[in-house]
Amino acid sequence: MITKQGQLKTISISIIGITVVAFWASAFYFLPILKQAKKQPVQLCNVQAIKLDGEMYTSVNYDDKGVAEPGAISSSIEQAIAKANSDKNVKAIIIDIDSGGGDPVAGEEVANALKHSAKPTVALIRSQGTSAAYWAATGANRIFASLDSYVGSIGATASYVDNSIQDKQNGLTFNSLSSGQFKDMLGTDKPLTDSERALVMQGVNLEKENFVTAIVSNRNLDRTKIEALADGSAIFGQSALGDGLIDQIGGINEVNDYLEQKIGTGPTVCW
Repeated sequence: MITKQGQLKTISISIIGITVVAFWASAFYFLPILKQAKKQPVQLCNVQAIKLDGEMYTSVNYDDKGVAEPGAISSSIEQAIAKANSDKNVKAIIIDIDSGGGDPVAGEEVANALKHSAKPTVALIRSQGTSAAYWAATGANRIFASLDSYVGSIGATASYVDNSIQDKQNGLTFNSLSSGQFKDMLGTDKPLTDSERALVMQGVNLEKENFVTAIVSNRNLDRTKIEALADGSAIFGQSALGDGLIDQIGGINEVNDYLEQKIGTGPTVCW
């Protein structure tokens, strides 16, 4: 006669037996797989791609609810370029651009970070790389763009909407209570004075000249030619190639072909 205690002991022994059998069965099943995986080396990327999408800013912008607005942050891109340069496995960097520009300082910062990269850099312009985004691209060793991409838009703007006439029609009056004559400049509820317009245009023209100077220096182009192109217009990739604003028509396949020659091995890109 088997007691209750004996039954529990038998069940316990059975469970241990089943566990042991299961362990060895799984070991025999998975051991060959693990050995095979060990034989296959982990493939590390040797090219780092960095996205530059949307409006360009120097730092993160937040809306009224504290939510970060989408965009390309130059300080983050600078950090990504520095990290890629410090990674011994990374042999080249792609800056992947699809942006209509934004803050000119952001464009200048990215261009300078690319120029000072210790590793080969490529700018790939997708649908557009204009204004500050094109400025950023000029820091790369080589610029690729498709035939139908928009490139350039060399220039600067401070245009804005003047609501002063509409305010007057609505019975609204702007009261200036500022410490200086230019403190209210570009306020949307007052028209510009002649002095304010002259000061704004002085800044706009200086910004445009800085943009032109950067392109001439970064791309080694003739200043007179770039000044003629600096009317703010964006041009198609094919025209940009003829004007020297880009180096080659193509997409990621052409970029990979170029990088294979540059780094001496097939590129494996981390996006």
